[in-house]
Parts: sequence; C-alpha cells; structure tokens
Amino acid sequence: MKVNFYKFHGTGNDFIMIDNREELFSKNDTDLIHHLCHRRFGIGADGLILLESPVNENEHFNMVYFNADGIKEGDVIRQIDNIEVRKMSDLTGYINSKRPDDVVNVRIIRNGKERELKVPLTKYETYVIKPIGLEVANASKAELNNFNAQSGVKIIRSLSKDRQSQALIGIIITRIDDEKVSNINDVERVLNRTDPSEPLSVTFINAQGKEQTYIWR
Repeated sequence: MKVNFYKFHGTGNDFIMIDNREELFSKNDTDLIHHLCHRRFGIGADGLILLESPVNENEHFNMVYFNADGIKEGDVIRQIDNIEVRKMSDLTGYINSKRPDDVVNVRIIRNGKERELKVPLTKYETYVIKPIGLEVANASKAELNNFNAQSGVKIIRSLSKDRQSQALIGIIITRIDDEKVSNINDVERVLNRTDPSEPLSVTFINAQGKEQTYIWR
C-alpha cells in the first residue's frame, strides 16, 4: 500500500501527518506506526498524526495523534493564523504558502479546551542517489546523535526491494567518494562531479556507531 504523508516540525518535535479521511490507514497497526516513527529504520518522528473525518457536527475534522510508542486521540485543528481549517486542503494550501522558519499560530481543541500553539515550519526535502537506488534526507541533530555522527544525511527509502538495500533504511551516510556530506545539497554537489561509469564509494555509520564503506560498480 502506498501512503502519502507530510512531515511537520514544531515546538522541538517532528511529526508524520497522513490524511486518513478515507480510513485507509489502520489505527490498530501499532507495529507499523512504531516502525514509521523509528529514527533508524523508519521515516523518523516523535509521533504520527492522522487527519480524519469529524466526530461532531461543530468540528471540521478530527486529529488522532500517536506517540512513537503509544496512542493519544482528540486534538482538533480549528485555525492556522486565523484561517479556518475546514478540510485538508485548507491546511496544506496555507502551509505551502509559507516559507521555512516561518512561525504559524495553530488553534486546536484538546480535551474540550481551546489552545493556541506557535509552530515553526521547516522544509522537508529529499534527494535520490540514482547510482545506488537510495533516497536521502537531511538528518536532524537528534538523529545524528543516535549514531554518534557529527554530520551526514539519513537514508529514508530504498528504490530496490532486495533485503540488503532495505536494511540500509534509517542509517546515516557521512561520505560519498571520500567527500564529507552534511546535507542533501552536498550529496547533489558530489554526485554532479562523479563519472557515472566509475565506481562510487559510500561511507555509512551503522547502528553500532561504526563507519563502513561500500563500493558500487
């Protein structure tokens, strides 16, 4: 099953957000939720949010929040910067009009009480390393700390179904062709200078914090 998701960051935490109004994503699959939130083997997040159809007539939609290791339900998004949120496109359309580092005011209802949160926005970008069939994203400080890495990018997806490539999801790439990479712009810069006909070396930090270098020919 293919599921489209958004990645949001606010108040020091990051979240995976999924439009689940058609109820295609199972709220009972806690193992999948835990895997998606895992910073080494999943997308990586502090929690997962499902936007669902409203429970009551006076609500625009219901927000179901899952901690990385548990479930918390009930938050309802009502406004963002005084813009009424009545459907998913209201939320995503307004967010897409903003820039990274902008701060938005989000008004929610939690346990029957209205609250307003200030949420800084970040841009979530990815880059596909075509020669090795891996998609990477910028790694957060917390993700780097998990691997005792000073810098690097995180593997978020493998374009191959083989077990060896899938096992790389979630770990950190620190060097490509012996050049240090700190973000996806570094990755793109290094790859633009490489010869596609030549072998490509990639250095990873594994789950034990040790560097390993592989060569693709």
